[in-house]
Amino acid sequence: LVIFMICMYAFNTYSDSFILLQATDLSETIWTILIGHLLMALFIEIGFRCYLFNIVESKMPHFFANIVVSMLYLVWDVNTAFGMPYTMYSAIYVFAFSMIAGELIRGTGGRAIYSATIFHATMTFAKVFFFSEELGDVFSMKVLAYATAGVAIIVVVLGLLMSLLTPKKKGEDDDTPMILETPETEHIEKKDS
Repeated sequence: LVIFMICMYAFNTYSDSFILLQATDLSETIWTILIGHLLMALFIEIGFRCYLFNIVESKMPHFFANIVVSMLYLVWDVNTAFGMPYTMYSAIYVFAFSMIAGELIRGTGGRAIYSATIFHATMTFAKVFFFSEELGDVFSMKVLAYATAGVAIIVVVLGLLMSLLTPKKKGEDDDTPMILETPETEHIEKKDS
């Protein structure tokens, strides 16, 4: 919601208007489009978050796993049909979008796929009605990319802070950066057990 509020403000400030499609402008019913976006989001999130992300996260900390999976999702989803400037903004948007989805499932082992699926479906569904980036409009893609990247930075930083400040219990997945582990903290952990 924050991403779309930022985008609409930018459109009203720096553009003549933003596109708001009406249901009569669509070739399909709104329910068909909504169900299609929901199913597409579910299948993509099952593949990227439940399966791939879980495998990568078992090999490295969450933050780095999120970057790896986001890069793979970027290769999968970036739109190259409308020239280089559009492709660059599309890449920023897709990477930031994937980082947010990765933060939504932090520490769940892929079990909280519903939040990532709803986020994914909402973002893709709303793009159809509010923005003209699907038609190759570079300004629309630029606004959407910058707004999503700004929100992604905030979400990722908050996720990192929460992982550093939240006390860990014995047996939990610890995805804190290895640089913060010192001999003193290792000694305390051994003493507690």
